[in-house]
Amino acid sequence: MKRLGLIMIAFILGICINATAQQETTATAVSDSVIKNYQNVPKQTREDVLLEKLNPEQLLQLEKIRTKQMKAENPPLPAWSIALIVTSPFIMVVLIVFFGVRYQKEREKARYDLYLKSVESGQPLPEKIFEEPEKKTSKLQQGAVWLAVGLGAFVFGYFQNNSTLMGISAIPAFVGIAFLIVYFIERKHNNNDITA
Repeated sequence: MKRLGLIMIAFILGICINATAQQETTATAVSDSVIKNYQNVPKQTREDVLLEKLNPEQLLQLEKIRTKQMKAENPPLPAWSIALIVTSPFIMVVLIVFFGVRYQKEREKARYDLYLKSVESGQPLPEKIFEEPEKKTSKLQQGAVWLAVGLGAFVFGYFQNNSTLMGISAIPAFVGIAFLIVYFIERKHNNNDITA
């Protein structure tokens, strides 16, 4: 279940990173091709006279303004990918709940079948067969893992100069901090109960 959730998070982050990489690639391709395009324009229009008087930096600024206007008119992502990004967290929650409930039902059915077979054969059942085993992961371990994921994503975003990824990395980092806070509160509460 956790792996499915982490896979979905990685998928969403991959889509976001891919979209930002496409935007950055387009910007560098535009900056390289702007000067070449303006040099190859026939010198018969009024704009050509203006373009001859501009230096390459001014041409680049002019093209940046034009691309910003084009981006405002035409979004960089198609509508289906935006819808996928927006709805994927909800779909992920539904899938996690669905598979979790399905797993529990299968497990209960297997226990019930074991109970019926043992009753039919006359075998005694262990007393704790229907009790849930204790989970071995602690809040400390979960907090450390989530915090490490958040910090790793932040460092990766920092070295890639990707502010979006750096912002998204705050989510798992804060989840990890929350787990650590809960761990220390429970530990303090348990120590007070033991001393009392």
